[in-house]
Amino acid sequence: MINKESLKRDGLVIEKTDPLKMDLVLEGNRTVLKNINKSDIKINADLFNRHRGRNYVSLEIILPKGVKIESKSLEKLMVEIGERREIQKNVQINVRGRLPKNTVLGNMRVNPEKVSIYGAMSNLKRIYTVKAYINAKEISYEEKIFNTKAIAYDRMGQRVHNIQVEPEEIATTVKLAKAKRVKLKVPFKGKIDETMELSKVEVPKTIIIEGDEKLLNHISLIHCREIDINGIKKTTLFDVVPELPDRKSTRLNSSHP
Repeated sequence: MINKESLKRDGLVIEKTDPLKMDLVLEGNRTVLKNINKSDIKINADLFNRHRGRNYVSLEIILPKGVKIESKSLEKLMVEIGERREIQKNVQINVRGRLPKNTVLGNMRVNPEKVSIYGAMSNLKRIYTVKAYINAKEISYEEKIFNTKAIAYDRMGQRVHNIQVEPEEIATTVKLAKAKRVKLKVPFKGKIDETMELSKVEVPKTIIIEGDEKLLNHISLIHCREIDINGIKKTTLFDVVPELPDRKSTRLNSSHP
């Protein structure tokens, strides 16, 4: 697709296209034909001065010297043009492969944390998450910056096409950190409203902490700040605030809450 910028200037964007599948019968020098492959053939669809809705775009086929087209199965490509819209999404960092045992992604910083995505609203509505991937084998105990591509996916895990993510690359600063899953104790105080009955309490039973390995070896239980349930009359969510024994040497792991 060439001259996409002309669409952008008019506040338009590609919404969808027919699959570009073309059969070509070529003629020319036998030696050239024998060695030709798909990468030697270029097909351009010019989007200059297109309008909103369905457009049937003529295809320009560029061939190696000495080769001509005898016949082709497709003359034009249907390109549907829509209004260019924008949404913003947080970027989720995923690891390809397994990290070493008892380690997590430590002190991770993502820049930017959120990206802008441009496209037709029909495509933007399909986007469920935006992910960037880091190879586990490349992560070490030394802090490193990874520049990776941000990719949008739908709820089924399929990549969403005909959109533009800006910026396209995400800079993730990360290193390995020693980690340990420990028990979590959540104390309560007070009484609920006299007219109500407490039917169920759900609290996290464990938490992952990261930090100095020697210090982690001595930690098996983390206490939380006391939660006051006095007088509540309906189902209520409370923040669980762990109290770390040494905030300089240990911290909660945000990727494993």
